[in-house]
Amino acid sequence: MEQAKKNKLDDAEKSFEKAVQIYPRYATAWYQLGWLQAHKRDMPSAKHSFEQSVAADPKYVNPYDGLAQIAMQANDWHSVIDITSKLVSLNPVNFPDAYYDNAVANCYLGNFDDGEKSALQGIRVDENHQIPKLQYLLAMILLRRQDYQSAAEHMQLYLRLATQPEDIELAKKGLAEIEKSSASAKPPAVGADR
Repeated sequence: MEQAKKNKLDDAEKSFEKAVQIYPRYATAWYQLGWLQAHKRDMPSAKHSFEQSVAADPKYVNPYDGLAQIAMQANDWHSVIDITSKLVSLNPVNFPDAYYDNAVANCYLGNFDDGEKSALQGIRVDENHQIPKLQYLLAMILLRRQDYQSAAEHMQLYLRLATQPEDIELAKKGLAEIEKSSASAKPPAVGADR
């Protein structure tokens, strides 16, 4: 850990490899090794290390987050859902990004109800707004449902939370899309609900 803090990542990786050779059930060392491998973009090795960490201690939550990120990068939506579901069942409050990943994966698979539930839960636990894109994702789900007012509210909140120029632009485009869709929506026919 000291080597990693001093940015001696190659030395740190060798030390973690030695630690897991000596004690293969050392979940934290496997996780740290996986984190270093992911940092170096060696995803197959990182995935293996995270899996070894889970095998050593299935209740240690950090490697699930690493596995979820690898699955997200690979667009392996079913795995993302499985991994993030396990992660939030073990720790429902400290990983708002897991709710975001779960919601994204569900939306890609057409499970919009589950995506909405996950986004809403993520927003509830993300008190510090670490994952502002939860607001964007929920707005897009609500737009799909033609709930234009709620969609606009969440998109405006995303716009207030966004700090990066590309996120601000995304929010503005999202608001324009909501306004356009809302304006072109046909009002319900008079007497149609009778």
